[in-house]
Amino acid sequence: ETFFYIPIAYYSYLVHDDSAVRNNDSEKTVENRINAVNDIYDYYKNKGLLIKYKQEINWIMFYHGFFLPAREIIHFDDYDKAYIKKLRDNYVFRTGGKYKDNGYYMSLSKKEKTTANALYNNMASVLNKILKIKD
Repeated sequence: ETFFYIPIAYYSYLVHDDSAVRNNDSEKTVENRINAVNDIYDYYKNKGLLIKYKQEINWIMFYHGFFLPAREIIHFDDYDKAYIKKLRDNYVFRTGGKYKDNGYYMSLSKKEKTTANALYNNMASVLNKILKIKD
């Protein structure tokens, strides 16, 4: 009957070489994440619950279907911005793309908001270069 987001990890995931959530293969990362969030979206759509849980579903689509995988991809030395575009396009197609209007957006830190905005606005190459700067 209810749905809510708790920003606490209640499990510990052991990352391994063929991990579905973290690997050095941008294509696999993108396909796995898109499939996962689309399955969640489709489940709620088929149950007629998209409107009731709009904020939560849109947040899952943005945070887990765009932001986290895009942020992982820019760490790869040979990342391809086409994969970030594919993540963004899937998010926009499913939700309309108004992530800043979502109440959960305010839960991001200032750094996460800056990173999210840069990724969403096609500035991944700038972020990638900043990551390579050594103190």
